[in-house]
Amino acid sequence: MTENGFQFDPQVLPRSHAACTDALAKVDRQIELAKADLRTTAWAGDPVSAYAAERFNARALEEEPSALQALQAYRSALDTLVAKLISSETQYRRTEQDKDATMRGAQ
Repeated sequence: MTENGFQFDPQVLPRSHAACTDALAKVDRQIELAKADLRTTAWAGDPVSAYAAERFNARALEEEPSALQALQAYRSALDTLVAKLISSETQYRRTEQDKDATMRGAQ
């Protein structure tokens, strides 16, 4: 709040939208990689590495909550945020257009 009222930088919404969209693409890529390459096998062919691989795979990909599920939940939250930013940006533009039309009509 300033002396003359609330100041809003109109570029905040598009920049935030772009940053969140970029983050969404990066998370999507990490989810793809996790699904394709995260699973491990018993590297030494012994019971200890077999157990370690089993536990790692369960914790990373299968158990609740797994690392993959955490990434998917984060992705969902980012997707919701992007949708809200798009909605806010659209509403802001409409409000600015209405305000401009009102000001032109008052002259």
